[in-house]
Amino acid sequence: MNFVDDSVILQLSAAHRLYWPHWTEFQAVSELTLAKAWTLKDLVVSMTCRSQGHDREVKIQVYTEATTYLWVSMVTTLMPGLFHSRSELQSAWSATVQSEVRAESSQHRKVLHCWLKSLPRELNLTAAYKHTRKAPLAPPGPSEPPLAGDLHGGQTAPASLPGDQGCPERPGGDPTHCGAGLPGWTPLYLHRPDPPLR
Repeated sequence: MNFVDDSVILQLSAAHRLYWPHWTEFQAVSELTLAKAWTLKDLVVSMTCRSQGHDREVKIQVYTEATTYLWVSMVTTLMPGLFHSRSELQSAWSATVQSEVRAESSQHRKVLHCWLKSLPRELNLTAAYKHTRKAPLAPPGPSEPPLAGDLHGGQTAPASLPGDQGCPERPGGDPTHCGAGLPGWTPLYLHRPDPPLR
């Protein structure tokens, strides 16, 4: 696309080109020429965007054949839990500036890293956060004895069991165990303390 305007004080000539061969690549270029009151010859403004995988690249240039007024390059990586950006800026009015930003995020770890360099100074900043959780207490092992009165499967023996030889609470019972020899029941061994010495 071309545009030309010629007036008494200004002559303007502009051209614009668009290049978009694929959705992952885009380029736009504009050229501008001024004459009469202001003189500017063949100023080019170019912007290029590319995409490949998780990476995105952007370049912006403003220049003439003799001078580069602005040059910007930025590459960005975007993934689940990760953002990484690197950029560089050059201009006709300042020194080159380089920067980098990296951010990581996971369930237990957060990291933010920022880096900026412009002669003669350099700034480096890193912040990290890590979350730790105490391990839960382990359940009682199978080797630990059950509590008194607690039988296999968490059941408690009834007061009277058919076929039982008796418990300490019953007259004539065996004071050493209860529920022995019954199917489905685990014997519970009780120990009677020795009588006190007199």
